[in-house]
Amino acid sequence: MNGKSIKFSIIVVGLCCMVVGVLVGILGTSYFAGSQYRILSNLAQEFIEQYPQDEQKIVRIIKENSYVNDSKQEFKQDYLSVYGYEARDFVAGYIDKMLLISVAAVVIILLLLYCLFQLIRKIQTERITGLTDYLTKLNMGRDVTLLPAKEDCFSELQDEIYKTVTNLYHTREAALNAKKNYADNLANIAHQIKTPLTSMSIMTQLLKREWEEEYVRQIQKQIERLTRLTEILLMLSRIDAGILDLEKKQVDVYTILQLSVEALENIRVKRNINIQLENHEEICFQGDMEWTMEAFINLIKNCIEHARGTVGIDYSQNPIYTEIKVWDDGEGFSRNDISHIFERFYHGERSCEGGIGIGLALAKSIIEMQNGCIEAKNLVNGGACYLVRIYSH
Repeated sequence: MNGKSIKFSIIVVGLCCMVVGVLVGILGTSYFAGSQYRILSNLAQEFIEQYPQDEQKIVRIIKENSYVNDSKQEFKQDYLSVYGYEARDFVAGYIDKMLLISVAAVVIILLLLYCLFQLIRKIQTERITGLTDYLTKLNMGRDVTLLPAKEDCFSELQDEIYKTVTNLYHTREAALNAKKNYADNLANIAHQIKTPLTSMSIMTQLLKREWEEEYVRQIQKQIERLTRLTEILLMLSRIDAGILDLEKKQVDVYTILQLSVEALENIRVKRNINIQLENHEEICFQGDMEWTMEAFINLIKNCIEHARGTVGIDYSQNPIYTEIKVWDDGEGFSRNDISHIFERFYHGERSCEGGIGIGLALAKSIIEMQNGCIEAKNLVNGGACYLVRIYSH
């Protein structure tokens, strides 16, 4: 039963109480009229027996005085007082009867109110029990269906319970996904560490047999790879924990991009890639120079590794954001890879051999922490493009 039904029940009980009151009034009036009739009948009989010749006159007088209007009542109301009679002398019989009727009416009204109280209490108990059972089943991990919507005093509570349950479901799903991602990341980390360790182990075995400078260089290369992997993992763990403090200083865009290119000079020369970077008018934004460089080093490095001969970098600014584009003239992103390109440890169809799969994810995290966003797309004429926007507000 909903709130409308409860209101309807209250109205019904109220009407029943009114009906009982009307019935009490009618019964009291009927009893009073019957008593008056019997009194007049007895008086008429006594008078007629004593004065039979005045029978018609006596009946006419009684009939004319069966209803006393206010003016006559005021004129005759004290007539019996001359003989020592008062109105209360005739009340005793009426009080007994009317008291019984009144008590019966009060009992009926109280019974109706008690029934209404029990009905409302039963409805509230059922609603509370239903909501409690619903929460109990949820706590036990059972699948439950939504309770039927009802409009009563518990409607808002039910809505809040649903909101809380929905948030808990989302939180649980997020926790499960985070746990799964953690397990996947841990497996990828173990795999990434295992590869250089295996290579170093092989090189060590070869060194035991014969000394070769190439083996030493290979071991050094794997050590550098392990060191880089460890540094990146530490960076990501700090980002995930929310303890990475970024500075908010005026940063010149060209300076960051130029330093990022210089950090990749060895790779650029080795692959014979031309990097196009023009020095525009002074364009700055609020950010952390070192960490922003880290992000763009990863983006530019990825373009160098996939370019045929050219990597382009351009930037501009408007009142809303600073936009930086980094692109190459390579094959571009695979259709299957483009939606996963910023996922950690993801290796696409065109990933370079020996890649860790963390650089792009790290770049995305750093940019987003500085009120920015990053998008990967393919250019119309071919080639991959990273579009970075760092917003002013």
